Amino acid sequence: MMKHAYLIMAHANFQQLAFLISLLDDPRNDIFVHIDAKANFTEEDKHMLEDASKQSNLLLTDRKAIYWGGFSQVKAEFLLFERAKLYGRYHFYHLLSGSDLPIVHQDRIHQFFDEHSQSIFLNRMTLEGDPENINRLKYYHFFEAFTPRTIPGVFGKGLFKLYRFLEVSIQKIMGVNLLKKYHLKPMKASQWASLPEDVVLSLLEHKEWVFKTFGKTFIPDEVFLPLFLNKFGFDNDVFDNTIKQNIPDEYQANLRFVNWWDGNPYVWTNSKEDKRQLQRLADKGYFFTRKFDLSEEDELFDFILRLTKKRN
Repeated sequence: MMKHAYLIMAHANFQQLAFLISLLDDPRNDIFVHIDAKANFTEEDKHMLEDASKQSNLLLTDRKAIYWGGFSQVKAEFLLFERAKLYGRYHFYHLLSGSDLPIVHQDRIHQFFDEHSQSIFLNRMTLEGDPENINRLKYYHFFEAFTPRTIPGVFGKGLFKLYRFLEVSIQKIMGVNLLKKYHLKPMKASQWASLPEDVVLSLLEHKEWVFKTFGKTFIPDEVFLPLFLNKFGFDNDVFDNTIKQNIPDEYQANLRFVNWWDGNPYVWTNSKEDKRQLQRLADKGYFFTRKFDLSEEDELFDFILRLTKKRN
């Protein structure tokens, strides 16, 4: 039986990352981690992560600086894909952030993916009627380190908005249109997905196309995967191919629940209602959720631990 590869991108809160690794720790899994080069990641942190993995092989990739909204996020994903491919063959590759945690037992996860061995799990969303988001894909973004988060506060957001307006306006005058140039449809999906081996191998085979097509776009991590699947004939393998409208009761087809309606995103708390909601999500078929911000003493730590030890 082929193992699963968990591919994690993290930049902070390494104590929580160690907890995530401990929950994924299973002889049927290998765990690959990319740590943002800008993060203060010490040898002590590294040893803490290694100690959290007793049964899985844990491997850290080379570290690259990651900028929100920049192509560096896609590069980090490819670093993880490539590192996993060099290490072995895997039934599924699961992309997670360091703020994710599983909410079900590994037996349940492996059984589900055994039953859906060739399916792709991602949450597709429409860009139709959303000109600002379509512009992410339609026009170049030349300075990936400059984003609304580069300079904190209202001033930074306003400065970026002005820069982006000028960047797009000049390209409109010049007739730039990357959608037409590369024959792309306006669509996006969450970057956090579960992919079977053939999709990952095809991604690596077409790495040059991905880098050429999306290397100078804004927030490419949300568009490169669904457009790759569409172009290279994988659309019919997507488990739930419906286009989501980003409304609260809609099922998130990548099996990862994120609450964007009560926060940016909402951070789970110790409240009884949050714990009931986490249990409902596990019962509903979700395997992972975020966002968490845990400390070792946090009661939610113990609750998640109990959830992931349940075998049914």
